[in-house]
Amino acid sequence: MNKIFSHIIRFVALVLLQVLVFNKVLLFEHFNPYLYLVILLMLPVHIKHWLLLVIGFVTGLTVDIFSCSLGIHASACVLACAFRPFIINLFHNEKELKQGIVPELAWFGMSSYIFYTLLFVFIHHIVFYFLSVFTFDNFFRTLFYILVNTLITTLFVIIYQMLFHSRK
Repeated sequence: MNKIFSHIIRFVALVLLQVLVFNKVLLFEHFNPYLYLVILLMLPVHIKHWLLLVIGFVTGLTVDIFSCSLGIHASACVLACAFRPFIINLFHNEKELKQGIVPELAWFGMSSYIFYTLLFVFIHHIVFYFLSVFTFDNFFRTLFYILVNTLITTLFVIIYQMLFHSRK
């Protein structure tokens, strides 16, 4: 019950932080860090796949409602969550994964956590940006925005992990 409560608190805090602060901040006039993705990155490893997709949808839809973005966040979150188990399995096999493990920096290690976050955020951003522009005109410019914003978001996620979830 305590773990569920901490996930709910994280959800509320990060969604509020996203819609009230980060959605108003544009780095270099184009890039917006999506720190709310930490909610999805830190769900337990052995969560049921259908529940992971539902939580991804609800998280994205909540951000969409406050951002007036017409389901783009929801779509991107659901697809990223669909790939999440495969991304985790790239770094750890099933035998290594214990019940209740939450993927975080202290458990994954720095390099694995960075690659886990990069892949998850990259998948999210591919869907998000191409649905936002809804065209393949300026493909390379959109790809540039995807890559740079993936790096910025990953940096913010790593800083969040180091501040709030590092083992003492």
